[in-house]
Amino acid sequence: MAEMTQISSELDRNIRRLLIGAAVALIVSVLVAGLAVGQMGGLSVGIVGCGWSLAVFFPASIVGLLFGIPRRRSEAQMPKDPNAGLQLNPNLEQISDWATKIITGVTLINARNIPSYIYKAGTYIGFSLSKDGGSQATSSGSLIVVLFSGLGFLAGYVFASTYLTQVLDQTRRGLDEVTKAAMAYAESELEKATQPRNESPPYPDSMGGTADKGARALAASVIGPDTSAESLELIGMARMNTGQFEGARQAFEEAIRRIPSRLRSYRGLATSLYRMGKYSEAVNILERGLSFLHTETENQQYKYYDQLIYCCLYLDPPESFKKAIRYADESISRFQFSYFGPILLNKACALGQEAEYKGPDADISTEAKQARGALDKLIAENPGWRKRIAELMDPESEDHDLAVFRSRPEFRNLLNTDLK
Repeated sequence: MAEMTQISSELDRNIRRLLIGAAVALIVSVLVAGLAVGQMGGLSVGIVGCGWSLAVFFPASIVGLLFGIPRRRSEAQMPKDPNAGLQLNPNLEQISDWATKIITGVTLINARNIPSYIYKAGTYIGFSLSKDGGSQATSSGSLIVVLFSGLGFLAGYVFASTYLTQVLDQTRRGLDEVTKAAMAYAESELEKATQPRNESPPYPDSMGGTADKGARALAASVIGPDTSAESLELIGMARMNTGQFEGARQAFEEAIRRIPSRLRSYRGLATSLYRMGKYSEAVNILERGLSFLHTETENQQYKYYDQLIYCCLYLDPPESFKKAIRYADESISRFQFSYFGPILLNKACALGQEAEYKGPDADISTEAKQARGALDKLIAENPGWRKRIAELMDPESEDHDLAVFRSRPEFRNLLNTDLK
């Protein structure tokens, strides 16, 4: 990193020297041209000559600038970066591309007439240098046209291909860093939004302070046809942070439409649906995304299953516990993790729902035994789960999926020993 910083600093110094040298060369050239044409008519003619030199130089430098504007690499050349979302506006690049093609085409078509055009321009300039005109004035005017159009083109091209290229590259790097930071923030907020029953409320009402203002500004963003899927996800997260769940839903749906394989979009959409109380739709969305599960890391796959199982618990029975148990067993058999905390707890809750669904006189010994086994593994992983288990076994608590097991002998030891 230090070596890259040193190289970048050296590049900055070299570009600065080049630009300063070009500016000095331009000033000297203009003064020399002014002194040369001043021999024909004194100081006033010299000043006019300087003015004509600059008048030819600057339009030519704009043409050189258009030719030197850096081009972005094609999609095939660019690395696949899942975090790349914000980009520089390509309008200037497109205009440059169109203009250079037009200028090149017109120049090639009229190539044989270029000498006569230079002569006419030189004659026109010559009459302003000498009221009588003449071959000397025409020659001076033609030299100004040729010399300063060439210098202007070269100066514009060098400026665009050195300094402007570096500025655009640094800006793109800055946008990449902003995008990565924003996506990391969105990922952390999505984790908060999908906390299972053992954690705090599913989503904070506000991020607070500057972050809250930023969320409101991002939430108000207008979604256009060129808005990337990554940016749509950021907008969706911001809208959820400001309580605009329907707007968040629209943003995530559009993100999925543009890139159907991004699990983060499915999780965000399911979270917005969950916050709207549309649990069945949330589960359906997460089930749709299962076909793309192989595109993510195992850690992300585990989190995806965790959210899916959690949302299943809010369906109507018996679908709720059937799906939750099926996906819990599927995830536990699929991954070789040493920690399954929320999944084990939610599986026990699903077994509690199944036992309660059977009725008070039914035999629920199988469900009780399996739930106790899942909770034993849970406590072995982290004893801190004891408090939450006790809350879920309390019939008076808001979530009491485990209350049906409270009087079971399988849980007597758990209540008396682990939950004291």
